Amino acid sequence: MNQLKVFAIQHSLTQGELAQQLGVTREYLNRIINGQQQLTSSMIGRFAAAFGFAAAETVFGNGSANPQSEKPPCPQQSNC
Repeated sequence: MNQLKVFAIQHSLTQGELAQQLGVTREYLNRIINGQQQLTSSMIGRFAAAFGFAAAETVFGNGSANPQSEKPPCPQQSNC
């Protein structure tokens, strides 16, 4: 199971609530969770800013995320 999804479940967050905390759309977050969108270092940074570096390291590991794309996350008000 995707670690972002596990985190959301463990913290009783819906994907919508987690997306809101990260400043992205639920659809964008869902694409990351389902492996349809590459995880970016920007998204890891957003997660760390929202939940702390310890939580980010727990979810993504110590450098194991290996982000491929540096596309900016889809803003909440955008149709990505």
